[in-house]
Amino acid sequence: MNRWSLIVKVAGGLVALWIIVYGIKALVAPHQATPERIEELVAEANLEDFSQYGDLPNDEVTRQRRESLEKVASVVNRLDLSGQEEARDTLEGLWDKLSASERRQFVDLTMESFTRFFEALDALTPEARRDFVERGFRELEDGTTERRLEKMMAKDPKIMERIAQNGMKAYFENASAETKMEMAPFLKATNEVMQGIRGQPFQGGGM
Repeated sequence: MNRWSLIVKVAGGLVALWIIVYGIKALVAPHQATPERIEELVAEANLEDFSQYGDLPNDEVTRQRRESLEKVASVVNRLDLSGQEEARDTLEGLWDKLSASERRQFVDLTMESFTRFFEALDALTPEARRDFVERGFRELEDGTTERRLEKMMAKDPKIMERIAQNGMKAYFENASAETKMEMAPFLKATNEVMQGIRGQPFQGGGM
């Protein structure tokens, strides 16, 4: 299999993976973060619904909203697995209020943790990695992942490409050969879900 074929196969899977693991990146987090803190920050920000907008003007309101997103992202990047599960509804509520440009910003702010995520997977025992993959498959089988992907696609199709590009960079640069092998079935399955939603193979952008 050539490199481009591999990119196409894993791109959709990495989009779904990002949705599943939002805050799992904290497997190697040096400090504790809590879903309660995310709820506090989101409540403090009290963001108006800008989901109907694309790019925002560079004014004081936009700057304040970005500062709020940066604070939330800093906690998201340090959540442990249980915290990620508890914070998911809060994060989805926040996501639904963001403009197109803010959604891109939030993806970029949280994507740096993909590197730590793959490093954390490498540090797990083979049994723990298998448990993680099995959990991913369960969310595929019960339709959870597909529903979230469809919702994201309906709101902002271009964000899929951004997640895939950032995720692939971390995947190829940071995941070990063993982790890539163990993740391959899951990435293949999620890419098939992506193709069903899009009606065409996922391209994932250039690398």
